[in-house]
Formats: sequence, C-alpha cells, structure tokens
Amino acid sequence: MSPRSLRFLVTPVLLLALTAAGCAANEPPPPGGTALWDGSSLPNITVSGSAHGSGEVVALEGEPFAEALRITTRSQPATNWGLEAGAHVPGEIRPGDVVFLRLWVRALDFPPETGEARMVVNFQIGPPSFSKSLAQQIGFGREWRRFDFPFQVRHDDAGGGYRLALHLGFPPQVIEIGRVEVFNYRDRVAVEDLPTTRLTYPGREADAPWRAAAEARIREIRQGDVRLRVLDADGQAVSGHRLRIEQQRHHFGFGTAVAADHLVEQGADNDRYRSEVLRLFNTTVIENHLKWPFYETWGREAAHAAVEWLNRHELPVRGHVLVWPGFRNLPADLRDLADDHPALRRRIDTHIRYMTTTFRGKLYEWDAVNEPFDNHDLLDILGREEMVRWFRIARDGDPDALLYLNDYPQMDHSSIGIGHLGHFEETIAFLLEHGAPLDGIGFQGHIRSNGIPPASVLAVLDHFSRFGLPISITEYDMATQDEELQADHLRDFYTACFSHPSVNQIMMWGFWEGRHWRPEAALFRRDWSRKPILDRYEKLIFEHWWSRESGRSGADGGFTARLFHGDHRVTVYPEDGDRPLASSDFAVRPGEAETVVEIRLPH
Repeated sequence: MSPRSLRFLVTPVLLLALTAAGCAANEPPPPGGTALWDGSSLPNITVSGSAHGSGEVVALEGEPFAEALRITTRSQPATNWGLEAGAHVPGEIRPGDVVFLRLWVRALDFPPETGEARMVVNFQIGPPSFSKSLAQQIGFGREWRRFDFPFQVRHDDAGGGYRLALHLGFPPQVIEIGRVEVFNYRDRVAVEDLPTTRLTYPGREADAPWRAAAEARIREIRQGDVRLRVLDADGQAVSGHRLRIEQQRHHFGFGTAVAADHLVEQGADNDRYRSEVLRLFNTTVIENHLKWPFYETWGREAAHAAVEWLNRHELPVRGHVLVWPGFRNLPADLRDLADDHPALRRRIDTHIRYMTTTFRGKLYEWDAVNEPFDNHDLLDILGREEMVRWFRIARDGDPDALLYLNDYPQMDHSSIGIGHLGHFEETIAFLLEHGAPLDGIGFQGHIRSNGIPPASVLAVLDHFSRFGLPISITEYDMATQDEELQADHLRDFYTACFSHPSVNQIMMWGFWEGRHWRPEAALFRRDWSRKPILDRYEKLIFEHWWSRESGRSGADGGFTARLFHGDHRVTVYPEDGDRPLASSDFAVRPGEAETVVEIRLPH
C-alpha cells in the first residue's frame, strides 16, 4: 500500500431516517436516472496527501449510517487539493449528460474561527487539465447534512474516465462521509428540474452587521464635497436657478477583461460586445492576446488593433502579462534553454523590454509577474531574485506603467500566513525587501462557487494593506448555476472592496457567455439576454454609487453637494422653464478637501 494513499472498501450502510438534516437517508432520487453509485455502499475511495491527513472506515451506532469514511486533516497543505478523497465514477458518461450527485456529510471537529468544516466537491476528468463540470465548496457542522448537486457534464474525458474528487486541504478538521449517490439522467431531464442544495455564505443577509460599516466607509473615502456657484455674465451671484448634477464617469476602476478579436472584427455579436464594453466599464485588460506565447504566434496584430481601439475610446488598458514563469505558460523554446542560463535570461529580458517599450504610453499598468505560486519553473532554474530583475527591466521599459504581482489565492482570512495566501504575502515582502519597483498587489478574485464572506474579504484586505500598496481585484468571477447567489455575491464582494481604502479597482474576467473561460460566470447569456448578476452590477455602479443631485442656487448663487469621485456635469435651468442656460463639466478627485465650480450664464 502506498504511504501517500489509502484505499477503503466499505460495506453497505444502514438506511435510517435522517431527520437532523431535514431529509431522509432513504429518500430516493428523482426517477429516470441510471445509477452509477446507488448508495448501497460507499465508493472505492482513495485518500491521497498523507503528509497532511488520513482516512479510515469507522463503525457508527445510533446514527443514520452503520459506517462512514472519516477523514482527518492534520495540517493545511498549500492547496485545497493537497489532501483529496477521490474515486473513479463507473458507467457510461458523455459530454452533455445531466448528472445528479447526492452525498451526506458531517463534521466532528473544525476550526472555531470558521464554525464549520469545509470541502470542495468536484466532478472532473484527469490530468493534465483536471477540467471540472462541478466544483462546489461546501461548509457543514456537526449534524448530518445532505447535499444535492445536479450538473451537466461539460468535458470529454478522452478515455480517461470521470472522477469524484473531494478536496480537503483546509485548516485541521475531522469529517465523515456517510453516503454517496450518483445518477446519470442523460438528456431526459434538465439540470434545473432536479433537486439542488442552495449554498450561501455568512454575511449575505440584508441586515448583516458589516453592511452599515461598509456604507459609512464608502461615503467617507469614495465621495468628496463640491461647492457650486451660479454667476451671471458680469460675475454676480444668481439665486433661485435650478441645478441638475449627473455623474459621467467613475474615478474608481470598474473594468473587465476583453477579447481583442471581438473589439476589432465585424459581426453582430462583435458590435454588441463593443457597445457593452463602452457602456458598462471604465477600464479594461486584454485577456489573452498579450500573453507571451499567444502574442508571438497568433495574437500580435489583434492585440495592437484592440489597444488602439481602447485608447481611441479613452478606456485605460492593463497589460497581462509580462512573465508567467511556468513552462506551461511560456513559449515552447524557453524549455530548450533551461540548461543555458545566459541565453534563457536574454530571451526573457528581451521580451520584457520589447513589450514595455512597444506599448509605452498605451497601457497604464502591467501584471509584471503572474502566479509564481504554482508557475515557478523559471524561478527554480534562475532563482527567485530574477523576479526583482524583471520588475526593474519593466520599469526601465515604461517608467509610467504601474507594475503588479498577480496571483489567485482565495481571500479567506483563515488562510492568512499559510498556504497560497501565505506564499503571496511572503513573495510581496521578498520583492520589496530586494528593491523591486512593485507598485501594486493583484488579487485575481476567481471566487469559489459558494462565495466568500465579506468579513473575510475585508480581513484579508486589512492584512495586506500593511504593505502600503494599492490593491487591485484583477480577474473577478464566480462560476455557479445558482444565479441569485452569484448576483448577491457580486453585490457584496464589490461593496466590501469598494469600501476598503487600499482597493483602487475591480476587474471582472469577462462579461459575455459567448466569450468567457467560465461561461456560467458571465453577466450576459450567449444570446445576450440578461442575468441577475448584470442587474446587481448596474444597480451598484450606475445607481447606488452614481451621483445625481438637483436643487436651486442660494442667495449667494451657491449649491453644495457630496458626490462620488469621478467626472460630472452640472446643468443650470431658469427658475421656471426647462431650457438649459449653461452647463459645466468638472471632476471630483480623491484627496481634494473641496471642489469649487463656477458656472457663468451667458448674456
């Protein structure tokens, strides 16, 4: 038996009432499915990652099940898949099939700060992609709880089969799995017609305590005082005139990743794509065409055309990415240079210089280094200090572009100082201590499917603000089939980040299902119909955080207001009438004690 994996063959479970979870252990699944695992016994499960935990079959008494698989996490690995309980799913499964997974779990021990045990439930193919049709993080306490997950198989297994993979790489905990069922309904039912466990996150409640504090911070740090004066042509104060103020643009960055080809090619979808980019966002990032291997092969022409289009429409552009230091994300020839360190350095340095000088003045910032946590081949060969050189070369190439370290740790406060989040923090400290011109911290923000509590997001932002650098959310998305959960989470995640003084922008990683790496995360469906998440986004950005004020000029011609930072337009009307007399554009910027605007009326 391998020391890093244990295999368990378990006997049939006892089918009793499962009243604690509000359901029954012997409640059958909906009719019409073919049983792949019927629940009469637990699957043949392999537990891997013995350095961090172990598993054993235990007998139960007075419980809904006679036996359970007990898995103990002793120490948290660097990733949640560092401790995994997995099994091959038998039977015929094809892309497009509707599959139903049901499992019963409980926790015997868990961290007091979270109040629950956690597990990520995945239905996936094997290496190298491990592409997932289901990826749901769940939390549960001491009572048995049943989870129902219907989903559609999205990936061909290429003959390697499908696996149930339960990721348990969290802080120390002890869980039990009492029963697992999997049924394949093929195309006989729709996903939405099957039972679903509605997941949620703490802090989603309308009266959650964090909300009032966040709104108060937003008023304090995202708004500024404005004093307007209406004067006649001779410079004398004019009273009683009506004023309307309408915001034109946010100062804070609300952006998206964009596909370069959709910005520059013709067609109805591309026309709609361009119009929504201009309507919904005030900053952008090129999703793929500036990535090193893509730019050097098929992306160069479209990348330049897209940047020019965005510049022409006054939409700032982020550069993504200068160095993504894993061989799987680099041009193939770099692997051939692994034993020739001078040649490898020259190849990297030349690329950084070329990209930063070529796009100088056209991009306002770059992800200088991307995901060194699990893309570190170049660092293993050349040493971590190479990152410092890369930042310095980039600064020389474009002194005005801000340079970011970008990575994807979950913003989970219980992981501060350990695992991926701990590595991210340590890397930032390393770069600063070695004199790298690091200008900003990029949290990607690919959110797990049950969301992250806003209080946890705020705690992580507080912790990382110690570096005194701007923090950007660079690639936000949340892939889930629960569209209301998805919409509420965007509202709460954006609110938490907008309320934090260290955050300067939030970029989502695409907005249209027709061009999105996780289609279910998009704002629009493939046919451009709206999803609830779009409604929440628009309500936040263009209503709740958008200044619209009206009133009359006072005896001294004055009018005061507190407005969101950004560009605004004030229009003056006569006391009685709707014909505009004059208008003026002005900006409200952070750090200004008061913005004073004078509007002179014509003769």
